[in-house]
Amino acid sequence: MARRSKGKTRSILKKEHSSPGTIAWRVIRASDTVAGRLLLLPFGGGTEFAYDSTLPFLNPSLEVYCAKLPGRPHFQKMCPFNSMTEIAAFLVDYLPEDEVPTVLFGHSFGALLGYEFALLMSQSRRNSIRKFIASCGQPPTQTSTTAGHKKPISSLGDAEFIAAILAYGGISEADLAEEAVREFVVAVLRHDFRLLESYVNQHGRQIDVPLQVVIARNDSSVELAVGLEWQRFSAHSFEISEVPGDHFYFRNSPRLLAEILNHSF
Repeated sequence: MARRSKGKTRSILKKEHSSPGTIAWRVIRASDTVAGRLLLLPFGGGTEFAYDSTLPFLNPSLEVYCAKLPGRPHFQKMCPFNSMTEIAAFLVDYLPEDEVPTVLFGHSFGALLGYEFALLMSQSRRNSIRKFIASCGQPPTQTSTTAGHKKPISSLGDAEFIAAILAYGGISEADLAEEAVREFVVAVLRHDFRLLESYVNQHGRQIDVPLQVVIARNDSSVELAVGLEWQRFSAHSFEISEVPGDHFYFRNSPRLLAEILNHSF
């Protein structure tokens, strides 16, 4: 059933589908004519609403799929998965099997998840992905490390862990003011960081789609040299773009992210 959304997304006509896709994906369609599909993978701790501030600036002919990850509010009863590959397989299973031109976008945690997702799509011969955009994410080298920390963030005590995630800029102390909220957010983020920090890419396989890497000028966690390491993981064209801002550049510039996504088709 169609309804007008409120606030910043008022201009977007939403249709929540009863198809299997909604089990793993929040589906947003602004037009009955679909020219392309965007698959949006969230950052660590993020939900299917992570990119809502960007939605009003997207091309209305694009169908948007926002990933729902286990362990978040809607999936609290589902046990979180133990690897990036398991999450990617879960998401791939609930995509429609069609040939709609598709662009895959993942930020930070979502960038590494996107790499595994693209590999699975190629293996299943579902090659509708026209481009993968990896934003501010560590490349899928043998092991994924967390910049600036001598030991894994996921193993830190609560106080140190909270300080570390606040340094990324995606969450504020005010967001963690309530104890129940803080405990839930810390648990989800700790799980996501554990997946990042335990990730092993044993085969170093290349994805069979063009790759665009986005880095932010003031993001110390993924600098230009690190971003360039992604190049060896694509069998197709590679490009790297630098945007103004910090690790969460799109929080202050949602239109900027929309421009990147719109121009990818």
